[in-house]
Amino acid sequence: MPVYGNPRRGRRTYVQMAMRAVNEAVAHGDIKLPGGYNIFWSGQYEYMLAAKERLMIVVPLTLLLITLIIYLNTNPPSRPRS
Repeated sequence: MPVYGNPRRGRRTYVQMAMRAVNEAVAHGDIKLPGGYNIFWSGQYEYMLAAKERLMIVVPLTLLLITLIIYLNTNPPSRPRS
């Protein structure tokens, strides 16, 4: 069952607060899940987390590659003198 919300403080904060509230309600027995049911968080929040993980790898590698290219273009290897 999808649940939609319109966060004012930012998606991450909104989802973290909702996750905490739901987890506490399940732990206290306010929300009872039938056997075989579980709760998972998906949608834009899930996509945002996946994109963040990819960017944590891609951005440093890109900066390293750019630095290497600039270095090789400004400091060519020395040639032996004859």
